[in-house]
Amino acid sequence: MTHISQENEHDRLATRLSIILSRLFQGEKLSIRILAEEFGVSTRTLRRDFNVRLTYLDIEQDSGCYQLASHYFRRRTEKDMKILAKLLHLDRLLPAMDAKLLSLLLDENHPSPYRIMLPAPQQKLTLFGDFSRLTLAIINRTQVRIKTDKNISHTAHPYRLLCCQAEWFLAGCSSTGVFIISLSCIRLVEVLPNTTFEIDDVLLSLLERKDFMEALPHMNIIDEIMHYETRKHH
Repeated sequence: MTHISQENEHDRLATRLSIILSRLFQGEKLSIRILAEEFGVSTRTLRRDFNVRLTYLDIEQDSGCYQLASHYFRRRTEKDMKILAKLLHLDRLLPAMDAKLLSLLLDENHPSPYRIMLPAPQQKLTLFGDFSRLTLAIINRTQVRIKTDKNISHTAHPYRLLCCQAEWFLAGCSSTGVFIISLSCIRLVEVLPNTTFEIDDVLLSLLERKDFMEALPHMNIIDEIMHYETRKHH
């Protein structure tokens, strides 16, 4: 395939995916057969679009038709806002998280009375990629295969994505024990279908402890020291 034909193919793919995404977020139920006729591609190509290229979305499939899961269209409530505030630890920064304060925070008609500066992650994370694949794998309890920047592959059970001192980490377990890796070291994430696992509640409690999270930024040097000691005794 020539360079020009490759570019044309990429343009067609980008156009097709953008149209599909637009229709999905409008709440449409899309038929594989009808889409194949419309875009002039095979049904196999369309299935790859939904099952591989759009895997970061929670898409429901029934008899050859695809649509976004209903939670994408659920109206968020005050309770949802409080859950989000607690997740981001805003409840620790503000004196209260009642309905009145939430309405002031979310009022678009007036400038916000607050300005809060939090450290940004060292690596910019995007919705359309590994971060979303890992998020869905955690929710669905599905194994993942991870390739690092050192071209090493790991198969892991992902438990949590943890953010500490402006850096994101994946925490879980593998065949060798507890598995921790900085997202900045990950080059590829592959979700392994039909490989669900059971959560170890004891390990999950450990991973969510405050002192464990505070130790995350030092995991790399701890790992290097342990490997050094292993090599030294051999």
